[in-house]
Amino acid sequence: MISSSLLSVQSQKPAPPNVGDLPLRRNHAGKWISALGWLLIAGALISLLISFSDWQNFAILTIAGVVFIPLGLLLVTNGRILSKLVNIEKNTRMAAEVNPAREAPNHPRS
Repeated sequence: MISSSLLSVQSQKPAPPNVGDLPLRRNHAGKWISALGWLLIAGALISLLISFSDWQNFAILTIAGVVFIPLGLLLVTNGRILSKLVNIEKNTRMAAEVNPAREAPNHPRS
C-alpha cells in the first residue's frame, strides 16, 4: 500500500511554477531617488545649522538650506510615486498572466 502511493507520487509531473513563485526583477529606482532626496534634506539641514555659527557665509548657507529642503522633499515624493507606479505595473502584469482570457470590457462608443 505504501509502495503504490509512492509510485503514484513519483509518476506525476511537477506542476509549472506559479507566477508568484517566480523571482521577479525588482526595480529599486524609486527607493534610490527617495534616498537621494533624504540625503539632500539632511545636507540642507546641516547647512542651516552651520549658517548660524558661520556669520561670514550666513546668507549663502541659509539660502542653500532653504532652497534644498523643498527640492529634497520633491525628490522623496517623486521616488515614492515611482515606486507605487512600478508596483501597480507589476501587479497588473501578474494579474494578466494569471487570467489571460480576461479582456477589457467593450464599452459602446458614442
